[in-house]
Parts: sequence; structure tokens; C-alpha cells
Amino acid sequence: GSIALAVWLKDSASPGASGVYLGEQTIDSAGTPSGSPAMETLVFAVPAAGKAKDFNEISIEVLPDAGHTRVGPRVAIVQFEMTPR
Repeated sequence: GSIALAVWLKDSASPGASGVYLGEQTIDSAGTPSGSPAMETLVFAVPAAGKAKDFNEISIEVLPDAGHTRVGPRVAIVQFEMTPR
């Protein structure tokens, strides 16, 4: 089945603020039956202006399909890189 990752940027100094949602992207290899790990790169763009300029927390949300309701998806983030524009 398909699995997606969603990214949120938050400022812990602003309690109650919802943060900035950068969207979600599907992990392409999640539906492949190979059984071996596949490396993928997902890119989430941070808006240049707005609430996203001040954040100190990044939350990653795993969004599995209905087929993973009893068995959790096997996903690992090996590297997290922030690249300036």
C-alpha cells in the first residue's frame, strides 16, 4: 500500500500556534514487493515569507494507507538535510 510523509514547522515559543504545514508526499517504493530497503529523497519547500521564517521544531507525520491499520509501516529517516536557497 501507499505511505506518505507530511512535514510541519512549529515555533515552540508560541504555544497554541498551529505551525506551518509544508504538505505531504507519497513514498514511491512503499508499494513495491521487493522486501529490501529503498532509498528515496523527498523535497519539501519552505515558504520564503510568512510564519515559516521562525521555527525551532520540525514534525514528520507518517500517513499510512488503510492496509497498515494493524501493521505499522517500516519507514526510517536516514538523513535530514536543510539546504538554503
